[in-house]
Amino acid sequence: MVEFLNRQRTLMGAAYPILAMVIVHRLVEVAISITPLRFDDVTWRFGATGLLIGAAPMIALAVALIFIVASLLDNRIGARWVGILAIVFAVIVAVSVLSFGLDALQVRRMIREDAKPGFDDASLKSLMIAVLFVPTLLWTGWKGIQFAQGANERRDVDGPPIVVGG
Repeated sequence: MVEFLNRQRTLMGAAYPILAMVIVHRLVEVAISITPLRFDDVTWRFGATGLLIGAAPMIALAVALIFIVASLLDNRIGARWVGILAIVFAVIVAVSVLSFGLDALQVRRMIREDAKPGFDDASLKSLMIAVLFVPTLLWTGWKGIQFAQGANERRDVDGPPIVVGG
């Protein structure tokens, strides 16, 4: 395990609110863009899901960086909470993607013929991001929870003695 000075730990701990702000910023950006909610409108559902999927890579990157900082600081409780939130977000994306394909087919009928190739490319790109994102974030969240096992146990900080020479 790497030992840090208190001032280094303080500086590394400052990464938490910055990374949390990255996640919150992307989610607020999506929320503002999809307001007012119109679940009965197929084009709104399709667009909202597309925006959510588009935010996923940046959110996944921020989660990974939070896990790196938590690992270096041995912050098991923080890793557990971020792991749980990562799994919840992955499930939300997975559920919304279930309707994404059907909505894409309905919206595709409304698109002009010359715009369909671009629409198909964008839809496929979003679907591929979701297919990669959901299992990756589920696995990452699970690993964060596993890292947190024994968070309340006393850690052995002394370790074995260092032998020089011999």
